Amino acid sequence: MMSRRDDIKILYQPSKILKNVCTGLFIADIVVSLIAVYAAENAGSYLTTALVVLAFLYMSLSVIDDGVFWFRAESARRKNSIQIAYNTRLDKYDTFGYYNNEIDDPELSYATNQFESAFFTKEISEKMFVGAVVKMFIVVIVLIISCRLIANNDIFLIVAQAALSAFVLEDTIRHIIFTQRIKALYDEAYHAFITVGVSNSAQRVWLRYFCVEYESIKAHYRIRLSESLFKKMNPRLSEEWKTLSAQITTTKVE
Repeated sequence: MMSRRDDIKILYQPSKILKNVCTGLFIADIVVSLIAVYAAENAGSYLTTALVVLAFLYMSLSVIDDGVFWFRAESARRKNSIQIAYNTRLDKYDTFGYYNNEIDDPELSYATNQFESAFFTKEISEKMFVGAVVKMFIVVIVLIISCRLIANNDIFLIVAQAALSAFVLEDTIRHIIFTQRIKALYDEAYHAFITVGVSNSAQRVWLRYFCVEYESIKAHYRIRLSESLFKKMNPRLSEEWKTLSAQITTTKVE
């Protein structure tokens, strides 16, 4: 039996590194903000400069990650899901065991792969929900602390900290909305695949919408699912998926 293979995983590594760097910059911003509140006046200018630099680096690296590394990895994943379902070659990267269905109809196979992906995404995203909310509160607290330094009328600090806070808050809010929309779409897919079953042309048209909508939600909100949570939850979710997939009813329409 062949072991699981995922050539695309390596494409996510640069994005993972940048994400970790940004997390470090965010923590550093919190620490420097706390120090700056109680620092001597002669050290204030250096700490203010550090806060501006940290904010600029965080936002710059986040934009680079979104626009270059994360997009490249997600694009390869989208190609591969089609490549596997339609047994064609769109890219040099291969996967084996990443998706788990044996449907021989390419269109139904692709939609089922997306349903499986949506199931995992929904479960992991919901698990990350509390952490996202906690992060939002931390950002608000840091912004309040930073406001104590605004007495110096340092416009660069004001702009940098406000921009960083807005940047992180936007990411958190996107995660919250993403979780709700993925869950709603998954529930629709569950109804289509399991409750009703796919047996006619109209339902197959909906499956095309489902696939496009799922990829659109992921591309629009750009949420990085926790790799550590995936590894922890994967055994349980894989077993649950086996149960779900056994209940899927599809009929090939000639």
